[in-house]
Amino acid sequence: MKYIPLFLYSFRWNIETSYYEQKTFWSLCRYMVRSCKGIEMLVNLINICYCAMTKALKQLIRQQVY
Repeated sequence: MKYIPLFLYSFRWNIETSYYEQKTFWSLCRYMVRSCKGIEMLVNLINICYCAMTKALKQLIRQQVY
């Protein structure tokens, strides 16, 4: 029972690292655009690419193990 908060935070941890990478490596903290929609579209594109790459990497590792 005492590990439930840790288990639930493990889902949030992926989101936090994604935001950290976006701010640090993609320089989104200094990103300036004329509309909020442009930032939203860029963040969504980065998240989709990140999810696709992690999924592909997991599949690749799974295929090499078996």
